[in-house]
Formats: sequence, structure tokens, C-alpha cells
Amino acid sequence: MEVSSRLTARFLTLLTLFFLLAMPLASSGQTIDLASAANPGEFQAVRFQVEYYGDIMVDLSRDPGAEPYVLPLDVTGKFEFDQQLSGKPGSMQAVRCYTTATADIETGKGHKASGLAVENKYVLGRIRTVQNQNQFQIASIGSILKRSEYELLRNPCDPIALVGLLDQENVKIGDRWEVDQGTLGRFLNIDHVISTDVQFKLKSVDEANAVIHVSGHLKGEIDDVVTELDVAGSLQFDRKIDRIKAVRININQQTDPGQVAPGFEGQIKLDMRIKQIAASQHLTREKLAAIMTGTKIKQAFMLKPDEASFSVIHSPAWRIIAAEKEAAVLRFVQDGNMLAQCNIVRLPNRPADRSLELGEFEAEVRKMIKDQETVTFQSSSQSETPMGHAALRVVVEGYESGVPIQWLYYHISNEEGVCVTCIFTLEKKIAEQFGKADQTFVNRLKLVPLEQQRQTKKETAETIR
Repeated sequence: MEVSSRLTARFLTLLTLFFLLAMPLASSGQTIDLASAANPGEFQAVRFQVEYYGDIMVDLSRDPGAEPYVLPLDVTGKFEFDQQLSGKPGSMQAVRCYTTATADIETGKGHKASGLAVENKYVLGRIRTVQNQNQFQIASIGSILKRSEYELLRNPCDPIALVGLLDQENVKIGDRWEVDQGTLGRFLNIDHVISTDVQFKLKSVDEANAVIHVSGHLKGEIDDVVTELDVAGSLQFDRKIDRIKAVRININQQTDPGQVAPGFEGQIKLDMRIKQIAASQHLTREKLAAIMTGTKIKQAFMLKPDEASFSVIHSPAWRIIAAEKEAAVLRFVQDGNMLAQCNIVRLPNRPADRSLELGEFEAEVRKMIKDQETVTFQSSSQSETPMGHAALRVVVEGYESGVPIQWLYYHISNEEGVCVTCIFTLEKKIAEQFGKADQTFVNRLKLVPLEQQRQTKKETAETIR
């Protein structure tokens, strides 16, 4: 009986010790380190789903007192890609190959499917932070992204922004902390953070993982428009490899419409999984070498509305406000200031042997301004663009609401008689700063031959059937 009692006591002692050892590390008041790292050259497999729902507001007028155009929005995006990282926190970049990048978009105008073109599935993504100002750059390695493709790929919690997001020592369960504004801006897809009370909290921990909660309010800027976010979510941190492997986050966003970007009032939900991989079959040296077009990859965008007779490769300074097959509106932004607006309008085709003469175009412009007492004709010229198109240019100056304005009228046509007009509007005082941006834009504008237009319409009809 005495032996049995001693064995029972020893068993209970061992059992108690076992449970004590099995308890989470931080439950006894001990601390852990959290540092989300990355090694240059490492590979990751990323998949996530993001939802946007609410209202978008578009300011189509240059009048600051005009009411914005409001559309309901419901978007579900799905993404899968492999990436190879390089750089360091604050200047990270990644080469990616997207195998899935799609969005189903419901608006007041109906349903639309958006996706990444096959020639653009290889991209270089960068985030640069200088003086608390974040610069998000996404450039196609093999071709040119449409602005809509760029917007499709730019989302909160980009995996690049997760590197360096956590950098805390001696943390125990219940501890809270804040991160610097540049780091937080990269994480939440904000260009500039004005103020924030967003905090991170260690919620739980075991030998393998730590769960960190994120919550709070942020005020910042996106495209120089004030944006407010209410954030609630969690990060799953893999303690064995010091990497964030999962993100779930809800964001309530309020962004007023600006001169260069639409506003948004609604909610964003994101669920992301990240897996470290030894290598990627999509990112071999051979495959990357086959698509490289040069040693320096620059961010540029392609404006090419569906079924339109025109397209143009333009700098990121031009922001697309609206784009349809018959017309487009763009605004030129530099250092956060709108310098000019460009309106593109498709004109009826002309006979191939009857192109518009400069004198005729000048007469048309003079007729348009004859009843405007404050507007005067300045000059006219003609040239041939690098695309082989005839370009007629007329410069007009005047006043709008008492402000000196310059209008640059262009008529661009090809040998088949396909033609468009481009009208650039800018304040006269910034004409020198704007420089020759209008000529650069027109020189890159390409008119689609009639045969290609017919083929596009045929393919569209077949797709609909």
C-alpha cells in the first residue's frame, strides 16, 4: 500500500510537470521576439481574396462645387502568384508571376469581369518610402499594364509590406504597440499617414505560431485625397521561420472624390495566405530572361478602352478619370497638383483620300470660340507623329472664371481616315511647368486601323454569343 501511494504521488508530480511544460511560453509571463524578416532571393507562394463593397464617387467636373457621380460597387478579387523578394524593409521589391488575378465587379451599370492580360502576368512590384511618403510601383516586365490592371493589383496588405511590419522584442501576451507611420502606410496601402491610433496586440502564442490583433483608426492620403480608415484584423506569425503567414483584415474606408481619383465609402475584407517555397517553376532564370525587354523596368500605363479606335502608352502622371470606346478623360498630376486635363473624343471617319487640312481645322476652332469675348486664337501647326499619324495643333488662350487658361486643340488622323480630337486644358501660369507633355502624349497615341476595329467587334460579338 505504501509503495502504491509513492507511485501515485510520483505520477501526479510528473503529470503536473508535463502540463506546466506544455503551457504556452508567454502564459507564465515570459516574453518572445517578433520580427517579420525576409532574405534576398527567397521565394513565396501567395494566395488571397479581397472584397470591396460600398459606393464609389467620381468627380467628372473641374468645378469644385459640382456634385460627384455615385455608383454602388461590389467587387470580389482572387489572386495567386509566386514571388521572389529582394531589398530591405522600406525599399522592398518582388518579381511576381500571377497565375490568377481576376475581379468580378458589380456596379450600377451592371456586371464586369476584370483580369490581368497574359502578357502582363510577370510584374515587378516595389514600395519606396521617403519622408513618410509611400510610392507604390507595379510594372509589367514583358509589356505595358493598363491603369485598370495596376488598380487591380494594388491592394492593402501587399506581401512586400509585411516584411519589417513586426519588429518587437520581449513581447508578452496582452502587450500593445504601434509601428511607425511609413510602415503602417505601406501595410494599409496609404500614400501618406497624417495621424493614427492603430495598435498591434499579441493575442496568443504557442511554440509554432503567434497571433497578433490589429485595430484602430487612421487618417491619411491616397492620391492626395484625405482618407479615413477603421481597421480590425489579425496576423498569424510563424515563429519557426520569422514570417507572417496569414492576414485577415476588415477596413471601413471613407475617401472623398478628388480631381485625380474617385472616392470610396465602404468596406474592404481581405484574407491572405503566404507560404515559403524553396523555388518557383514560374520564376526560373530562363523564363525571366525570355520576357525581359530591357535592363530597366519603368512604370507606364496603357489606355486602351474596349472597342475604341485609339490607344496610348502614357506616364503615371496621367490619371484616367473616365474611359469609354468613344471618349476618355485624363488629368495630369505632378507633385500632387493637377496641371492639366485631356479630353479625347473619337470623330466620324473621314474618306481616306480627304484628310483634314490645317486651315480647315483652324477655321473650325475659330468658329467654336467666336462668341467667347475673352478667348483669342494664338497659333497653329502640323506634324507627323512617330506612329505615322497626321497631327494638327491649334493653341487658344482666354479666361475661365477669371483665371487665364490655355487650350491646346489637336486633330489626329491616320491614312485610313480614322481620327480623334484631343483637347488639353491648363492654366496659363503653369504652361512652362507642363512643358511638352501634350506633344509627348500625342506622339504616343495610336489609332487602330479599320480592319482591326472590325475584327475586334467580330470577336466581341462571338464572345457574347
